[in-house]
Amino acid sequence: MKSSWCKGGRQRQIPITSSHQRLLLDQAHSLVGSNSLIPSHRSYFQHLKVYESQTLRAGLSHLHGLRHRYAQQRYFQLTGWLSPSDGGSLKIAF
Repeated sequence: MKSSWCKGGRQRQIPITSSHQRLLLDQAHSLVGSNSLIPSHRSYFQHLKVYESQTLRAGLSHLHGLRHRYAQQRYFQLTGWLSPSDGGSLKIAF
């Protein structure tokens, strides 16, 4: 992900770890090509409000937690340990 899109201005890499992820990304790419998933007649903020209202109507809220869950799962994949915020140890073994 481009640094201008990310918190703290730091570039991020999110690995594709399954064929299902690859399929969904390919479908999204075929839908929009090199354009944005945000319609051209809306700003990011306007589209964020549409997203929030639609997820609320679907009975979903506080979806920022999905980012936290991804980070916890990725931490486990890389280290084999639960993250401290997911019940893992705060002690670091060397």
